[in-house]
Amino acid sequence: MADLSKIDHPLIATQQQTCWVCPDQWEGTLTNGSLFYYRYRSGWASLGIAAPGGEPAADPGEVGVAWGDPLQGAFDSDNDRTRVFTLLLRRRLNAEVARPPQR
Repeated sequence: MADLSKIDHPLIATQQQTCWVCPDQWEGTLTNGSLFYYRYRSGWASLGIAAPGGEPAADPGEVGVAWGDPLQGAFDSDNDRTRVFTLLLRRRLNAEVARPPQR
C-alpha cells in the first residue's frame, strides 16, 4: 500500500517521509535547492533549512512551534502537517531575510 501522506506546499521540490510516528519526520528539497528537515514529536514541530550539501537537522536558525497534544507524535492530517510547515517556513525565511549579512 502506498503512503499517501505529503506536505502540500509550492516551494517543495522533493520530499520524503523518513519516519511515520514519534516522530512524524520529513526531509526534502525546496525549489531554490535548499534542503529541509521537518519533524513533529511530543506536540512540537520544528523546521531546519540548509544550503545544498549542508545539514538541515543542525540548522542554528531552526524554528519550532507547539502544536496539538504534548503526547502526540504524528499530525492528525496532511492539512495540519501542511499548515504547520507553511507557518514554520514563513518564520524561517523571514528570520533569514532579517538576519544582518555576515562579514
